Amino acid sequence: MMCPTEARRSREMWCAAVMTVFHDSWRQLGRKNANPADIRRHALLYFSSKDGIEVVSLTGIDATPEQLADVCIDPTARDRIKRLEDL
Repeated sequence: MMCPTEARRSREMWCAAVMTVFHDSWRQLGRKNANPADIRRHALLYFSSKDGIEVVSLTGIDATPEQLADVCIDPTARDRIKRLEDL
């Protein structure tokens, strides 16, 4: 059984994996000739995959793959996402 500190560290690690997907998507949006529909489609494929579903469940995030894919194409989402230090 995990102690609370280990559980928090584990959640933080998986949150970092989800944030990496977000940051990669936002970086792609900033590129010239970026296609938001393609970026969203790729994010949706990941978040709907077996691995993506497992990663999101390990973070404790309660959102559908569609909602997470929408965050990937919303450049203002970065300002609205809570940092781990703020939790």
